[in-house]
Amino acid sequence: MGFSQGGAIALRVGLRHQDLKSILALSTYLLLRDDIPIASTQMPIMIMHGTQDPVVPFPLGQHAFNLLKEKRYQIDFRSYPMQHQLCSKEIEDIKEFLM
Repeated sequence: MGFSQGGAIALRVGLRHQDLKSILALSTYLLLRDDIPIASTQMPIMIMHGTQDPVVPFPLGQHAFNLLKEKRYQIDFRSYPMQHQLCSKEIEDIKEFLM
């Protein structure tokens, strides 16, 4: 799990070590988009992003989701009307994802 740059690292490491339980990436983007392995497991991935994020623009989160979906990852994407932060609905969704 990671937020912003930490989310980018969580995705990078998690995609390389697909024996992890899951990946949760918040307000983030993909590092080295041309070097994404094809999914070899059904490890769930969740990307969550604020629609008004001025730090990591929303389209970067959407693009990460689309690229991973193309590579056949079991991935979900949720958006929230917020900037580069957490909100109570997102925290509830994080709890649900981790259960």
